[in-house]
Amino acid sequence: MLKNKCDLFLYFSRFALPLQQLSACLLIVAYFHICSTLTQMACLITVCISRR
Repeated sequence: MLKNKCDLFLYFSRFALPLQQLSACLLIVAYFHICSTLTQMACLITVCISRR
């Protein structure tokens, strides 16, 4: 859900924000994507370890 909101925000912000602010938004979105991926990996590892 957050990813879709961020993508929508970025779509509209391209027309409204200066380049410097837009790049800051891109960094924030990238951070959320990385955190979400790491969280999914951590959950997967936890499940694999608990099944042993």
